[in-house]
Formats: sequence, structure tokens, C-alpha cells
Amino acid sequence: MKNLEQSDVLLVFTYAPAGLGHLRVTDALYDGLSAPANSVLLGAADTKITYWHRLTSLSPFFRKVTEWFTTKKNGYWFYKLYIWTLEITSQSIYHQMEHLILEQWEEKKTIVVISTHFGLAHQISAIKDRLEKKLKIKLILVVQVTDATSIEIWYVPGADLISVPSEKVKSELLKYAEDKGLRKTKIMVLPYPLSQTLGLQLSNEEYELKLKQYDENSSAKIKVVIPISGAAVGLTYYDKLISKLRRSSHRFIVFLVIRNNIYTRPFIKKMKKRNYVIVVENNTDKKVVDSYEKIYQDEVIALEIVKPSEQAFKSLFVPQQRGGSVLLLNEAVGRQEQDNLNFLIDHQLLPNQEDQNQIQTLSDFSKNKEFLNKIPNWRAIKLANDPDKDVAIINWCLKTGIFNRMSGPRKKIDSKSSELASDGVEQFWEKVDSLIKN
Repeated sequence: MKNLEQSDVLLVFTYAPAGLGHLRVTDALYDGLSAPANSVLLGAADTKITYWHRLTSLSPFFRKVTEWFTTKKNGYWFYKLYIWTLEITSQSIYHQMEHLILEQWEEKKTIVVISTHFGLAHQISAIKDRLEKKLKIKLILVVQVTDATSIEIWYVPGADLISVPSEKVKSELLKYAEDKGLRKTKIMVLPYPLSQTLGLQLSNEEYELKLKQYDENSSAKIKVVIPISGAAVGLTYYDKLISKLRRSSHRFIVFLVIRNNIYTRPFIKKMKKRNYVIVVENNTDKKVVDSYEKIYQDEVIALEIVKPSEQAFKSLFVPQQRGGSVLLLNEAVGRQEQDNLNFLIDHQLLPNQEDQNQIQTLSDFSKNKEFLNKIPNWRAIKLANDPDKDVAIINWCLKTGIFNRMSGPRKKIDSKSSELASDGVEQFWEKVDSLIKN
């Protein structure tokens, strides 16, 4: 990474307060820098992003409105308007970038902006030429798509590189750009950037402890992580699920990772009264992300109950890695989360609809060889979004040995191995380094 190490290169990491996903990816990329590089973090201060994210997450009406506008049929003009709005309001970002670059000046000639949010990416693209001319620098804009989605807003014509997690996303974004006559930009398929901390190997003893948690006949505590989204969605559901899960077995211990704010405070207070729930609360998104990783560092986690957002890509970890817990995925909200589920199904990391129906109806599969052969490849299972049904599914998976079968080596499958690698961060920086060289 000799180009990244140069003293005249500055890396600028940007993120937006729209859920924890963009920050998690930014953290993974930052922590994965193998070379000492000059870097700063630039966060958007636009609270409207957070408000809209929460509104669409909680309100079925606004969710439907957003989904209607973001369909492939209706999306183009919505995105044109959205991008136009971003571009004409980019003056604030321009001043922030100008101040940041001048503050870090010391002969900086190349500025590399890493954007994990499409809004900021379009704004940086809009001011890129002005900054280059005024400050006499070279500005390289790299966009990391944080879902396996081809939502058109992720195509940023002014980017030097757009990194996507699948060939399907790449081909669909390129087709969109061609159909609409947009300026061509480079799109590369790289494995999803995962936290290198979560990618560390478990010791033999730790792995054995994980297997015991999946064993119905063991007395080992079953450690479950539940990260609550930045929008504080589904608190009533989690309240009931956690209570019913513990009632079904005293083996379950829950680690609740949550941000303390006006929306979550009553829920946190209630959870703290339960001695089987370990509440890890923080007052900033950054600390929430750090606490989440700290739990995986300190504990051997068997299960994680989570939305199919960017966390779905933790299914790329194998059971022998710290982050390789079995993922229990809630209902998808929005096109991007459904796209993530489709990515997992396409790569046999998640049961298809037929197999999922068999799981959710708790059907006997003992004589179904085809079903049995698929289980070792699964890294995630969809829940029914109903506390009673979901507790039944979790206990049924324990009783029938599904979790045990999921904790062994994968079987050979016909899938793009490059999309399933867990070294996406390393590959990302190799590509960025080559951009600086050119």
C-alpha cells in the first residue's frame, strides 16, 4: 500500500446518520487500513436523514410511499429530483471539505474520499471539480455500496470507483446508466467489507463452546446478541421475543446493544430489570458499533437476531470466526433489505422460500435428503416476525440439530466464490491504492 502511505495523500471517510450500517462499513474500512495513512472522518450533520430513516422504518404508510417512489418503474424521476436537491444544497459540504483540506494541508496533493452513503457521494461529486480547481488538488471519490442492491441512487456519475458486492448489482447499475445516458464510471465487484475484528478466528476451546450452545442436550448458556437499529424499530416485538425466549429455556442469555435516546429510554429501563438481559447502552452511534464488536471479542456468541440490513453480510463469516454466529433475520423493510435476502438465497446462505416454509411450519425433514444436504451451507434463517412463532422456530432448530449442522464446514456449491470471501476490506484498499498510482 505504498501509495496510501505517501505524506501528500489524505483519506477522508464520510458517513451519514441514517442507521448504523454506513458507520459500520466506514469503521470496517478504516480499521482495515494496513498502512499508516493520513485520514480524517467527516460525518453529515443533516438530522433530516435520521428523521426520515426513522419515519420510514416505523410508519407503514411512509414506508409504502417510499417503496412506491423507489421502484424501478417510478424511481428515475424521484432520484433525479433527489440528486438535484442534494447538488443544490452541497454548499455546506463544500465549505466543510475546503476547511478540512486546508486544516490538514501540509502539501496534500491527493484527497481520497470514501463514501458509504449515496447522499454524501452525490454531494461530493457535485463539488469535486470546484475543489480541485480552487485548491489545486486531485480528488478521488470512491463509493462503497452498503447493500446488495441496484437501487439507482447508488450510481454516482462523478465517482472514480463504485464498489459493489455482486456481479448482479454491477450489471444492473451499468444498464441503468446506459439506458439513461449517464456519464460512465468504473464499477468493480469486491467482497463486502466486513470487520476484521469479527473475522478473527476462535480458539479451539471457544469453537467447542459454540458447538455446545447449539446442542440441545447441553447445559451451556446460549448467548444471543440483539443489536437495535438506529431508528429504534421493533421494540415491542423484541420485548415479547426476549421474554418468551427466556421462558422457553433458562439457557438463553441476551446481549442487547442499543443507543440511549428519547425513543429507547423506556425500553432500556424495562430490559435492565431482567437479570438474563445484559444491556449495553451508549449515547452515540460510534460507541454502539464499538460496543457491538466488543461483545463479540469478549463472548462466544451463538445467535444474532437482526434486521436484514448490512448485517446480513455477516453470513460471509464461517462458524470458526468470532463474527460467525447464526443470523436470525427479521422481516425485510424496503427494497434494499429484500435485495440482501435475495443475495443470501442466490448464494445458498439462506433457505429458499420452499425450505423456509418447511422451517416456519416446523415440518419433519428427517427423511428429506435434499433438505439435509442444504443445511451446512446456510448461515442465516428468516424469522416469521411473530414472537411466539419465532421462539418456536429457534427452539425447533435447536431440537432438530439445524443449528448444529449449520456450524460445520460448507459443502461445495455453484456460486461466485469471489463474492463470498471475507477479505473484502483488504481487496478494497488494494484497488484504492492503484487509483492513487494512476
